[in-house]
Amino acid sequence: MPTPSSPAASALALRDFFGDRKPPEISRKITACVACRKLKIKCQMPDSKPPCTRCKRRELSCTVNHSLQMLLENDVTWKHTIEQKLQLMEEQIKKINTAQATISPSVPWVPCTLLA
Repeated sequence: MPTPSSPAASALALRDFFGDRKPPEISRKITACVACRKLKIKCQMPDSKPPCTRCKRRELSCTVNHSLQMLLENDVTWKHTIEQKLQLMEEQIKKINTAQATISPSVPWVPCTLLA
């Protein structure tokens, strides 16, 4: 379970706020060629490389469009990077708040919070 100040907890709080508790998970790679995907039929590629058996038999151009898969993978990488940066920022803010409290304890001061 994530701690209240962890990046995962911050992300969950935002998802709760917007009504989206969990992002969709893609569990498999896109492996069908463009022609088979268009017809929504099973694409059989020996050794996972084009051409597929259908395109080879019909002498069609067999290409696999990996752009959607790359977008999904890049999204995961981006989210991980942002969570790390957010965690570093939260740690720096805590340090600043602690330093401010020790420098001038007689001055009333309200610490900065990221998410209230």
